[in-house]
Amino acid sequence: FFSKDPDKKMYPASLTKIMTVLLAIEAVERGEADLSAQITATDDCLADMDEEGSTANIVSGETMSLEELLYCALVESANEACNIIAKYIAGSIPDFVQRMNDRAAELGCTGTHFANTHGLPNDDHYTTARDMYLITQEAVTLDLFMEICNTVNHTVPATNMSGPRELSNTNGLINSNSPYYNNCYYESARGVKTGHTSAAGYCLVFSAEKDGIH
Repeated sequence: FFSKDPDKKMYPASLTKIMTVLLAIEAVERGEADLSAQITATDDCLADMDEEGSTANIVSGETMSLEELLYCALVESANEACNIIAKYIAGSIPDFVQRMNDRAAELGCTGTHFANTHGLPNDDHYTTARDMYLITQEAVTLDLFMEICNTVNHTVPATNMSGPRELSNTNGLINSNSPYYNNCYYESARGVKTGHTSAAGYCLVFSAEKDGIH
């Protein structure tokens, strides 16, 4: 219906996490990963964090299920959760990032290159509006993805290193109490993901469902 600069290369910030969680859920559906698997964070999963980046404050040595890590990644937009997921799925973060690029190519993306799992600024980490649409179009077909990205509040059970965590969705379209985007609530909105860095500006992918049309 309308597009503006759909193929302009831009920094995606945390919209990156759509691809990260897509790959994880696809691995679960193929039987290569288990939502109940208990995964322990390692030092390298926290190595490229930015002090100003979004986090669930997961620490090295802390153990959490894959399912709860997915909630941390999409609801709280936790950068470190993405690295922990990546290492579990692919064995290493670089191998997972390669899978991200391979999957983007499979989906028809022509202006995308991922350099990390979370979207913190990197000159070699970019995409386009059209490519983000193609990635999200695939992600929204997955029931678990939509369930998580449309969750307003979620409690992560206590772990070996922390009490329960209360997660609050960054997306003001579905969370009327969003601390970042006030007065944006839209009752027909269904997910999907916000993102923000100084380099990327404010980023958003969302869907809506009304009168039987998604």
